[in-house]
Amino acid sequence: MLTRSNKKLFAYWPIVIGSCLLFLLAFVLIVLPKQATAQKDDGSKPSSAPQPQETTPEQLSPPDQQPGDSPQTNDGASWPSSAPQPEGTTPEQLNQPDPQPGDSPQTSGIESGGGTAYLQIAGSTLRPRSDNVSYTAAGGGGCIYATSGSTSTVWNTPLTLPDGATIDFLRMYFHDTSGSDTYGWFTIYDTYGSLVNEWFISSSGSSGDGFADSDPINHVVDYSTYSYVLNWRPNGTGPTLQLCGFQLFYQPPTAANFLPAVLNEAGTP
Repeated sequence: MLTRSNKKLFAYWPIVIGSCLLFLLAFVLIVLPKQATAQKDDGSKPSSAPQPQETTPEQLSPPDQQPGDSPQTNDGASWPSSAPQPEGTTPEQLNQPDPQPGDSPQTSGIESGGGTAYLQIAGSTLRPRSDNVSYTAAGGGGCIYATSGSTSTVWNTPLTLPDGATIDFLRMYFHDTSGSDTYGWFTIYDTYGSLVNEWFISSSGSSGDGFADSDPINHVVDYSTYSYVLNWRPNGTGPTLQLCGFQLFYQPPTAANFLPAVLNEAGTP
């Protein structure tokens, strides 16, 4: 049989139970979400992606790349660029040997395997020395021929060569299907315009496109004393007799050609 004091105690139980339920609800709605957010922010949650098979600890933690290190390709060869390696590139293609002394350079104007240089001049750049002949360009514009007028008029063009170079020989390119021969030649003048020497070429024996070489010239270029000219005489009119160009072969000057002269006490070299 409940006493008056027991009846009062039972009257407080709903309040106690209600307070416990409110505390539990607040913990679920407030405290637990904050803990989950903090764990997500500090990155402590491990990745759910599977680790690659046969992955070593060294592959997972490679050393930092140092300045000057070469990027490595998949096959171990050094790829000297930050750009992606081209597909299909072999180690042999990446690790080409460095050029060695004596390798033949492939340079425009220099013959492979030697020091001979050449000056190429299109035929259409030459002009007659007199106005008694008419002319026109041929083909793509590199060749030229006389259309009317004097066929013996001399055509020419000046030359610009390195001072100190040694001229080897002259080559003339032409188109000749006529019964006449066309002539080209290399001329040296002195400072007063007097003739010093000449070397001739002709199209004799040609039956179409061809070239001919002069005799050896072996002259050292000296612009302080000489001037140099290429000449041509058509000896005919019409497209059957065309000048297409000259090629002058020479040895470039050496460094010694540009060194200052050392004078003795008497003031002579």
